[in-house]
Amino acid sequence: MQWDVCNVETASELAKPVGTQQRLKAALQKAEYGNAKVVLLYADEDVHSIADAISTYARRINARTIMLSRGQKRSFWMAKDLPGVLLREHADLDLVIISRHGHPPIAPTQDSPTNSLADHLKALALVGIATATSAFFENYLAPANIMLALLLAVLLSALMLGRRPAILAAIVGVLVFDLYFVPPRFTLEVDDSEYLLTLIGFILTSIIISALATQRRFNHFEAREREKDANLLYSLGKELAQAQEVSEVGVVLERHLVLDFGTDVCLYQPGSSNMLLVYPSPGQTPNAQEQSWADWCFRNNEPGGSSSSVLASSDPLFYPLSASDMVVGVLSFKPNQPQASVSLGKLRILSAVCTQAALALQRIQLTEQAKQLKLAQATEKLQNALLNSISHELRTPLVSITGALSLLDAETNREEKSQFTELVHHAFAEAQRLNQLVGNLLEMARLESGALKLRKRTTDISDLIGTAISQIETRAEGRHFSVRMSPDMPAPNLDFVLITHVLVNLLDNSLKYSQPDSEIEIEAESSASSIQIRVMDRGIGITPGEEAQIFEKFTRGTNTSDTKGTGLGLAICHGIVEAHGGSISAFARPEGGAIFVVKLPV
Repeated sequence: MQWDVCNVETASELAKPVGTQQRLKAALQKAEYGNAKVVLLYADEDVHSIADAISTYARRINARTIMLSRGQKRSFWMAKDLPGVLLREHADLDLVIISRHGHPPIAPTQDSPTNSLADHLKALALVGIATATSAFFENYLAPANIMLALLLAVLLSALMLGRRPAILAAIVGVLVFDLYFVPPRFTLEVDDSEYLLTLIGFILTSIIISALATQRRFNHFEAREREKDANLLYSLGKELAQAQEVSEVGVVLERHLVLDFGTDVCLYQPGSSNMLLVYPSPGQTPNAQEQSWADWCFRNNEPGGSSSSVLASSDPLFYPLSASDMVVGVLSFKPNQPQASVSLGKLRILSAVCTQAALALQRIQLTEQAKQLKLAQATEKLQNALLNSISHELRTPLVSITGALSLLDAETNREEKSQFTELVHHAFAEAQRLNQLVGNLLEMARLESGALKLRKRTTDISDLIGTAISQIETRAEGRHFSVRMSPDMPAPNLDFVLITHVLVNLLDNSLKYSQPDSEIEIEAESSASSIQIRVMDRGIGITPGEEAQIFEKFTRGTNTSDTKGTGLGLAICHGIVEAHGGSISAFARPEGGAIFVVKLPV
């Protein structure tokens, strides 16, 4: 279920207590890192404007239920009426109110002043200028004009300084007007009751003007901030899209974060055992504590640092860089200002910056992986072409050498234990081994180039096993083969030559890695959809964890270093069996040795 968490910002947000702002930011950040979508909505102070903003967004995302948190009251009537306005004016939406009852009370905190003492003094100065000007032209101005001059001072205070200085200017303006311009002067007494109504009207008009001017000032500020943030994200995205290395991403981030967020930007990425500092310098040794903090943020996918719920003792801030539900790094920087004074909008922009940085790092990683993959493919293609060429070139002279040695070996009297006889026999065995090696190279080149074509025909499994044993007998040197088959074995469609080659490789593997006096067992059985052929020996077995690795090209078991081999035989078996739509696997026998299982479809 998708959750959208909305916070409605108005001009009064600037006057919230520090504790409230920190709790709100922590709650929104927790919601965002909990896979909720955090949205900032903007509205006027009017409760109807807030209700319209909430309902408009709910309809835009096609939401039917609104859960309203009963948080701190904006004002007595607004907190009381907001649920009622939503129910009366937007009856098509379901409303659920979450009570704060049972939650720990908010600790009292001192209000964060939105205006400094200098702003209030400036407001008083504006009233003083208006008063002095009115006093200078008093003989030419009517009391109403003097009041307009003071009202102008209130308006300028609201536009330039804010609501509180404007209210101060209004109060002081009323007092000045009553004391200096309304008879009897220099007293708060009013002879004419009309002046009393005028003073009350002046106060009300000043408050209304202050509220409207402050709202306009807030809207203007928000518009400028949004434009600034949009330009920041646009230029950041444009430069990150051109970054080709991680260091370039760090340079771009530091250039854009230094003004609004902080300095000393660092990028961390996961290494073999811990987080590695990859910017500003790969050779720079990071602080051990900061490195552990970055590692914590990476593993937990949560921000940390000063003014946060975790790692509060850390001076820098740490933000995980997540893209496609995967953390690709950690961004850290030292903030320019306390995090509590950063607006929620700025935190949203920082989150967007982290997302763009994560996408850039992920793109760089994927680009590097694509380069490595392309290089590996080109290398493998060249390797296969080289193997194919060498194998073809070696095959012709090998056939001649093997034939000549076979003839010599046949004509030599084996009963005569001469050195020549032994040399001929040994040379013939080595020529056969070399011929098998070249054949394996050719088979592997055909498999990886896609040139292997199956010539399937109805195959008798007993003939298949008998042919494989007869081909390996010259190398078996009197070894015993035990064959057990189910009586009702079917005759599947197989490439007889290739599957025979698979069994020959498996038998040769068993001969090489088992004792000369041990027995090689072959079992065949069938099921409704497949046949299984097992080759079992009593040799050195298979190291645990290497059952799948030994079927990779040029890979041999860790316990086979004393025996000659290239690591191609089992890889060829795997390729041929998979081309038939079957599977091949290996297991260690509990009593010692190995079991190879070939499973082929019927």
